[in-house]
Amino acid sequence: MEKLNIREVRLSKNLSLRALANLTRISYATISAWEREGKIPSVTNAIQVCQILGVSVYDVKWGEIIDE
Repeated sequence: MEKLNIREVRLSKNLSLRALANLTRISYATISAWEREGKIPSVTNAIQVCQILGVSVYDVKWGEIIDE
């Protein structure tokens, strides 16, 4: 199975970056850094985000830089 891009999963759930930040109480800038700059979240934060998005932490591709 191909790993999921966290930004694409978030968008497929119709969640804005700010909405996800509010739901997780993780800053907008931090989540944006995971999505755009290839930063890798702590295990705790990764699990929390994946629970809200309804995906397994093992199925997500972390640390990939996204160009738009």
